[in-house]
Amino acid sequence: MPFEWWLDQDFIRNSGNFNIAFEGPPNAKELAVFALFFEDSFDHIENSELAYAKAQALVANGILTGITDGKADAFRHAYWNAMGTADFCSGIMKAFADAHEWGKLGLQ
Repeated sequence: MPFEWWLDQDFIRNSGNFNIAFEGPPNAKELAVFALFFEDSFDHIENSELAYAKAQALVANGILTGITDGKADAFRHAYWNAMGTADFCSGIMKAFADAHEWGKLGLQ
């Protein structure tokens, strides 16, 4: 690219749809990781949507419960991470996952 797009917030905001419907808009760290791994970010978001759809299907079939904070949610995150690790590498997927969880308390 002819310019340092990763430093241009307007370019990042307007370069694609990073708003995942069931997650809401990305946080600041996610935006930074999307900028660092711009090409991979589209596959990452697609994987997120596929994992959510699979978790929803498992809930609909009565196999799992807790799509927002339970076993289905845990499955979704594990499946999402597995697909990302297969698509990129564990280091890039960890960057995406850590950014996604930034600011959340998680299980205590």
